[in-house]
Amino acid sequence: MTSTAVGPTPTAKPAAGPAPGPECPDVLIIGGGPAGCAAAIVLAQQ
Repeated sequence: MTSTAVGPTPTAKPAAGPAPGPECPDVLIIGGGPAGCAAAIVLAQQ
């Protein structure tokens, strides 16, 4: 699970905004911020 961390710290979460929205619910789990959101979308499309 540690390898899934894209950012240096979990503080990258707020960068995505107060509410990630339904488009990327996994962003909270990944904690990678916008990068994690993008990864979740890509994985969802596969």
